[in-house]
Amino acid sequence: MSIIALNADQPGGQPKTMTSIEIVDVINELREEGDAEMLHKNFMVKLEKHPGIDSAKFLAQYKDSTGRTLKCYHLPKREAELMVMSESLAVQVKVYDRMTALEIQAAQKPAFAIPQTFVEALRLAADLADGKAQAELEVVQQQKLLDVAQPKVEALDRIATSDGSLCITDAAKTLQIQPRKLTQLLQEQHWTYRRPMGTGWLAYQDRIQQGLMEHKVTTGEKGDGGEWSRTQARITPKGLTKLAGVIQQAGLH
Repeated sequence: MSIIALNADQPGGQPKTMTSIEIVDVINELREEGDAEMLHKNFMVKLEKHPGIDSAKFLAQYKDSTGRTLKCYHLPKREAELMVMSESLAVQVKVYDRMTALEIQAAQKPAFAIPQTFVEALRLAADLADGKAQAELEVVQQQKLLDVAQPKVEALDRIATSDGSLCITDAAKTLQIQPRKLTQLLQEQHWTYRRPMGTGWLAYQDRIQQGLMEHKVTTGEKGDGGEWSRTQARITPKGLTKLAGVIQQAGLH
């Protein structure tokens, strides 16, 4: 007498399962010649007594070839493998491979089930509409953020491509940070330094080579007729743009 199982997989997104009927079929198929056939009712008794399985969680029904509704179990991978641990390696391998194939098949299925009734179709349409509305709202919110950020981005672009450099005081005004904090930041980030007994700040050579800073030498006439000269460290437009990112990351204002 053939037995037809109802729904080898539980609905509602539950883990993929093998029915107790399928497992008994595998056991009997791979039994050594002369060994007694495993009866489904005996398998269920063994399942219900297993100390590591809460059988009540997996109780289901099936119809046999005569149309009778009878009891069976839908077993996830763990429980299915526990139930065949005492069987041959061939049985264990076949059950494992079957459960693995079911998992792969489930992963390849669409994210939502095709509606089977008009009510399900309406529910799916409503869910899709909600999802579309949420996506549109996120797009609007992102656009608002871009609208706020765009002027700042354009301002930095203009700074980066502009000509001329700024002294530390003027750079601090442009970056909207106190000159004292910018001076400290430049020193900590190894952009500038002072010579012993020196009064002015000088730029590190690697920062000059990177195009972030430059030196400007100014000269003038002393009251006694002599000349004086002074070297001033200045921040280039490229350096100003770089510092804007550093300041933002450091949370300095």
